[in-house]
Amino acid sequence: LALRDKKTAEFTRNCLGGMGIDEHVEGSLEYYAHAGIINSLKDHRIYVMGELTANFINKQIVPHADVINVQDYKTLSYPKTLPHVNCGVQHRPRYCSMAKALFLREFIYNNPPRKSDGQWDI
Repeated sequence: LALRDKKTAEFTRNCLGGMGIDEHVEGSLEYYAHAGIINSLKDHRIYVMGELTANFINKQIVPHADVINVQDYKTLSYPKTLPHVNCGVQHRPRYCSMAKALFLREFIYNNPPRKSDGQWDI
């Protein structure tokens, strides 16, 4: 590998917390384990942020999955400040994907979607 590729692989491994395929790293997954994890998503409702992501997941990753775009919620609006979470990266909570995900999890829990006539009523 070129030095640039090694740096990219190291950066990815560090940021993903060992989700790579390096058998010598604690928390690493076998190569074929990823397919099983992605395949198991079809049995769950998947919440995404944005129509592009919803279409990508439904067409490329897990066809026929139950995907809900949370931007379709009419009552959804992010608060002015998000909670501080320990995601391991130094940045403001406003830019933290984990803080946004925790906010969305609580929002969905308190505002569950209902299905009527085969469509999600959100």
